[in-house]
Amino acid sequence: MGANPAVPAKTFDFTDSLTSFDNTNLIGATSVKVSFDSDATTDDVGADGSVVVVVSNDQRGKIEIEFMQNSPSIDFMSQQVQLFLATKEFKAASFKDLNSGSTASGPQCWVQKVADSEYGKEAASRTFVIRIANMTYQAKGIQ
Repeated sequence: MGANPAVPAKTFDFTDSLTSFDNTNLIGATSVKVSFDSDATTDDVGADGSVVVVVSNDQRGKIEIEFMQNSPSIDFMSQQVQLFLATKEFKAASFKDLNSGSTASGPQCWVQKVADSEYGKEAASRTFVIRIANMTYQAKGIQ
């Protein structure tokens, strides 16, 4: 049995990623997490060993973005919560990782709530969740 080939080293730079909401680039982020609400499939097995696989049609997802406490995007995102409650109008959102080409987006999005706040002797982050009604998402490895 031969040795596994070495995986070449790659670099990742978080500043080479873009997150936007309503055509506004969000700045001052420290991390972004993209996820679907549901698994793409579920399965079950009968007493006789037969398996059924159910394909989910749930394409809801979210982009969780954590901002530094001094990010100007915090005010913008807080305003988007109030704006959605007043108008009930969806906005487009997207995430793109230029390191790998991973993308997530959707035309019917809203900011779930104003971020929780923490105050103390150290600066704390603020996390907002952008909900996406019908997310298109493609995760790729760093090229």
